[in-house]
Amino acid sequence: MDGLAGVPAIEACEDAGADLAAFIESLGRGGGEQAGARSVLDALGVALYTTDVTGTLTYYNEAAATLWGWRPPTGHQRWCGSWRILAPDGSVLPHDQCPMATCLKEGRAVRGAWAYAERPDGVRIPFAPFPSPLRDPEGRLVGAVNVLVDISGLKAVENRLARSEARFQTAQEISPEGFVVLEPIRDPAGTVVDFRIDYANGAAMRLLGLRPRRGRDQGSRLSLVLPLHFSGPGGVLAEFTAVLDSGTVSIRERGAGDGQGARSFRSRAVRLDHSVAVSFEDVTARRRVEARARFLAEHDELTGLLNGAGLRRRLEQMQDRDGGTAILLVSLEGHRTPLGRAAAEEAIRVAGTRITRRLPPGAVAARIGADDFAILAAGCPSMTVHDLSAALLRDLAVPVATPEATVILATRVGVAVSEGGTDADALMRDAELALATARQGGGDRLAIFAPAALRGSQSIRQAEADLRQALAERQIEVHYQPIIATATRRVAGFEALARWKHPSRGFVSPGEFVPLAEETGLITQLGDQVLRQACRDAASWPGDLRVTVNISPTQLREETLPRLVADALVASRLDPTRLELELSEVTFLGDESAAAHALATLRAQGVALALDDFGSGFCSLAQLRSFPVGRVKIDRNLVVGIDAHREGAAIIRAIMRLAADLGLATTAEGVNTQGEFDRLAAEGCGEAQGFLFSPAQPASAIPGLLARFG
Repeated sequence: MDGLAGVPAIEACEDAGADLAAFIESLGRGGGEQAGARSVLDALGVALYTTDVTGTLTYYNEAAATLWGWRPPTGHQRWCGSWRILAPDGSVLPHDQCPMATCLKEGRAVRGAWAYAERPDGVRIPFAPFPSPLRDPEGRLVGAVNVLVDISGLKAVENRLARSEARFQTAQEISPEGFVVLEPIRDPAGTVVDFRIDYANGAAMRLLGLRPRRGRDQGSRLSLVLPLHFSGPGGVLAEFTAVLDSGTVSIRERGAGDGQGARSFRSRAVRLDHSVAVSFEDVTARRRVEARARFLAEHDELTGLLNGAGLRRRLEQMQDRDGGTAILLVSLEGHRTPLGRAAAEEAIRVAGTRITRRLPPGAVAARIGADDFAILAAGCPSMTVHDLSAALLRDLAVPVATPEATVILATRVGVAVSEGGTDADALMRDAELALATARQGGGDRLAIFAPAALRGSQSIRQAEADLRQALAERQIEVHYQPIIATATRRVAGFEALARWKHPSRGFVSPGEFVPLAEETGLITQLGDQVLRQACRDAASWPGDLRVTVNISPTQLREETLPRLVADALVASRLDPTRLELELSEVTFLGDESAAAHALATLRAQGVALALDDFGSGFCSLAQLRSFPVGRVKIDRNLVVGIDAHREGAAIIRAIMRLAADLGLATTAEGVNTQGEFDRLAAEGCGEAQGFLFSPAQPASAIPGLLARFG
């Protein structure tokens, strides 16, 4: 029965008990003033009662009657009446052991106790009694007076504080964050020389390797717990001393070593009275995830090589360097067999390793597509590049042994070399032209782009002259391939494709004359003719059918492109919302700011934008967010065989989720079988085009296509 010492109200009642005893004793000597004095006692806000030496009630004021539910006594009524006294732990306290009984028995005041009184109606009231003896003028004990303080409010506050502290302790113990309270240790001059851990929660003890003492790691010196981070300009001693002196909040991140390797901790220190409270968390896993994300932003997860975005950054960095720069594009075939995903991935991993081993000093390798690699080398002479290409063909020709089977790779290499003032776009374009040449033959092939030699050959000069004449005489036709909505199997639009019918050679492959137009600078004129014709034809189509027109990187770099598009729309009276311009992923290699400006201008005109050949490797997710494209066209290489191979379907499914998250529409190219179409529709692809529906046909065939597909 303790816990009340130091409470001002309780100490005041202790003094009041003795004073009231003296006052009541004086009443026994005062005669006629007793009635008035009793009125004074009744008016007191504190409950009190008096008894004789036998414990029989002789008086109680109105406050006591209200508190204990007493009624006017009938006959002799004991002070304890019919209610019980309970100790703080709830056990019954015999009446003869109560403070009032002790006071009557020993004739002395009793202080510093509290208990529960259980009234006849069952209500328990916590109270603090302050009994004092009453004596007659001769000093004989004649009774006692007891001042009773209802401490219900005090105990309620105490209980709330206890519950709050318990909740705080529980929260600290289950928190994954470490929490310590540090007491400063000062030398005789008052300088802080160390800190003592006054409190540490469970997480802190685990993270810092502390051993609990009496449930806490009290007494440990911080200099012993963190010896490597204690002293010095950036140490915890200086940091926490500054917090203690200035009251500022300190937030730091530090590395630490343990048996499992380097770890990172983030701490927050604040002043707490004359101590320092520090919370800290292990952010090792978070930092590792962030580092992994940064790595994957520019690296291929399967091979560890740079990806398309990483290659683009390196190309940009090399534009300002002096000396020659070479790029080698390596395309693999033969690993995507029915053997399954594991064998294909193993073949790609081995190929990446073989390519890396052949890199000359300063060169980097990248995986820029499912089957394609690139090597970027600065300062390499042409002979070194040629030797590197030949060595790659030899290394990659060695069969790859996998648990499933032996994989034989067919390799094509396209090489472009610049002797200085490297233009990233031009260099990549030249390498692609060389790779396209290498792909035209069978087996392992190497092609090196040499513009001077090409232009010097009679065949190239004649081809260029023929193309110029074809553009001048409007020999270039525009054919249209239908784009089908997967949900309705109706035509949603047409893609415009250039076709060249040579007077003597017949139809020339676009894979032949489009690269020629790029190389000779005729691509802008070719693109303008196709755009204008497509707009004129589309204006005559019924409904809201759109027309999709391809735009080359060269066209996009032309400042006049937005004006040319606007002129074509005005001349044809085609609603801008029915025109969609397709951009290849390689468009984004180079000056992104210029491309972004041109695309924003086109988008402001109401023209829709689509990213062609998505998944071929160059475009990063950041660019998808940066450029105002509204649609992605899935590369045909990702579509082939998706109904038979789970890995292909998984890639399509991932693209669908990404497009949905970014609010982009989707169109799949190269759909040639019903199985491929059904799988694309099941995965949520919005549109499809390919030979399953129709090859590209002249404008005169469009009515028939509309009748066939609605």
